[in-house]
Amino acid sequence: MEETSGDLKQAELKKETLFKAYDQLQSQLSSFLSFTLPWKDLEDHLDGIRRSLERRSEELDNGERSLAERAREVASREDGLQSAWQRVEEEVRRKKMDLRPVEERLEKCRGEHREEKSQLVVKHDALRECISLIKDKEEELSDLKHATDECRTDYDSKKEEVELLRQEFELKEKKAGLMQSLLEEIARQLEVKVGGGVWFGEGLSR
Repeated sequence: MEETSGDLKQAELKKETLFKAYDQLQSQLSSFLSFTLPWKDLEDHLDGIRRSLERRSEELDNGERSLAERAREVASREDGLQSAWQRVEEEVRRKKMDLRPVEERLEKCRGEHREEKSQLVVKHDALRECISLIKDKEEELSDLKHATDECRTDYDSKKEEVELLRQEFELKEKKAGLMQSLLEEIARQLEVKVGGGVWFGEGLSR
């Protein structure tokens, strides 16, 4: 558009220059004819100049029409570009509208991710506490197991002592039983002997 405007200005300047030259030429010719050329030659010469100027004027008019046509083409092209630009802007706005739900969903996902990350940190801390508690309980269990093993060892030792005492008691009980049986047998024998002696004494007295 700026190039077309420049061409039009240049054409106007050339046209004004030609008209000024034409006026100067007419003035000079008037002075010149009054002194040298015959009227007929001057008229022919002026006709030639006029035809030349007319051709130049026609060329300028054609140039102006061509420039005007180019200006219209440029304007039409600018209108097309403007329409295309408006379509692009409308498409961009539509895309932004289409992207808005996606952006909202993305922001929601970011919030959920932050929340999950925060919960994960809390769970991680809780898990660390649980691991520490488990280690403490394992140590307590190890101590308890050690104490249980000591108690079992002591129990086994006491059990062996009790078993030995039981066996010793049973042995003594058997010995006591045998002794009792022996004493009972001796007592029976004594009773027999004592009973026989009494019967023999009674016989003698008779």
